[in-house]
Amino acid sequence: MVELRPRFSLNNASTEWGVRSRTLRLDDNEYVTSDEPPIRLSPAALVKVAGRNPQPVLSSPGRIVALKTWLGLRYDRPAVPDHLVGLARTVAERARRVLPPNLISDLHDVLMQFSAQESPPSFVLFAVVCDGGDKEAARRWLAEVGSGVASGTGILAGVDAGYRSEVSLELLETSYSTDLSRLSWPGPDPRGVT
Repeated sequence: MVELRPRFSLNNASTEWGVRSRTLRLDDNEYVTSDEPPIRLSPAALVKVAGRNPQPVLSSPGRIVALKTWLGLRYDRPAVPDHLVGLARTVAERARRVLPPNLISDLHDVLMQFSAQESPPSFVLFAVVCDGGDKEAARRWLAEVGSGVASGTGILAGVDAGYRSEVSLELLETSYSTDLSRLSWPGPDPRGVT
């Protein structure tokens, strides 16, 4: 099924570039919001409604990436198990709070893995770094993030960092994202942490 969403004029609300909670700015004039229920159509129905040559909705490749990222953050993030929600929230809040400005453009995502057999659970943090970014600075920052988590909440078992081109599908499938999406890039094209 293909998801359709209504577009709203920026005259009705103000929103910034980047991924900001429930809204996403599409261009200089319009935005979408997750509060509106989506409409889903089959690809065949969409082609019939739009005609044989539908026009592109977004002209900038950067805005297409932004829309895909926003949709992914809305629906495709794995749910953290209930008993790990407090730890995951603490890690994400610390990561947002202590993120140095020079790392924002280097980071693509921060992943968490948990070992829930222990009490408190142990966790490992992994920085997905944009190719060419500073992996060592990302590791130092993750160590600062993890070591600041109260020992009763969780125990840091390790940190690592790798370029996007080095990240395995297995790592992605066995990890949870810290979801640093409250941060935003300064212009229309995504850069670094979204």
